Amino acid sequence: PHRGRQLRLLVVVPDASATLDNPFFDIGELLRSVGSVFSREKKTIETFSFSQLADRDTVSLESADGVMFAFGRVDRPLKDSLHASGTPYIFLNRVLDDDNYVSCNHYKGTLRLAEHLAARGYNRSGYLGCSTIPVNADRRRGYLTGITEAACQTDRSLTAEVASMGDITNETVRYFVDRE
Repeated sequence: PHRGRQLRLLVVVPDASATLDNPFFDIGELLRSVGSVFSREKKTIETFSFSQLADRDTVSLESADGVMFAFGRVDRPLKDSLHASGTPYIFLNRVLDDDNYVSCNHYKGTLRLAEHLAARGYNRSGYLGCSTIPVNADRRRGYLTGITEAACQTDRSLTAEVASMGDITNETVRYFVDRE
């Protein structure tokens, strides 16, 4: 359908302040993945941060062939504008009941990790979650289920929460070391 012309793909990513301390936000890996999915297409891939979306004179999402919102959400007026223009969009790693999204199964992934650790004899593994990450509840639930079933461990003191990745300190590590 796009023969002879170049696709314009937009990827909206968290602001640098949100990605600096978080090893799971690898924007380069995300862009390589998007590029490989569209490897046979002539394309341009542009990136914008969520804060740049506020300047609607600079960022024209509606003229894109597709928009990916990575690790974030947008307001209803922006979604309505995309719908009105017929611009397809998708959310990456955000589960939203009323929108298209792609996400991993955080519950199942952490469940499998806990089972894997228990099968290798690590019966007192811990879980450090980030309470502000929307999928944290699923990850924590997966850890608790997996460790309880696989290792028969029910010591909930081996879990801790921080508000952000930047809040992990030596004391956070000490919390787990002291519980060995």
